[in-house]
Amino acid sequence: MSNDRKLVIGGVYFFLSFLDKQGRCPQIQTLIYIGKNLDNERAQEDRWYFQDPSSYLKRGSVADLLDPERGRTVDEQSDAYRASKSAGHLEPQVTDFGARALFDILTADEMIEKLASISERLAGPLRP
Repeated sequence: MSNDRKLVIGGVYFFLSFLDKQGRCPQIQTLIYIGKNLDNERAQEDRWYFQDPSSYLKRGSVADLLDPERGRTVDEQSDAYRASKSAGHLEPQVTDFGARALFDILTADEMIEKLASISERLAGPLRP
């Protein structure tokens, strides 16, 4: 994905990496986009934030729990946070990417295209 494209809050994206140097064992991580520059403490460069889909679907975006008056940290006294914790929801896994790494974030169509382009490399058994 190029940096000049707009990401959609709540949109589903994918991060493709490989577990081996030959690029024959892909690992696909599903991510939900929750916003840009959510952590004012680390604002030396733009950061794009993504949340794991399990916690997003169970408790919503962690960005909704941020308190802008307290440095955009989670407001643990908010009703939304307390309700989420008492319901036993999963702790969200939030990942942030810088501008350079954002190129590795793919839409569903881009993921399909990428996997199709490397399908020959993925054929056959994988050996350690």
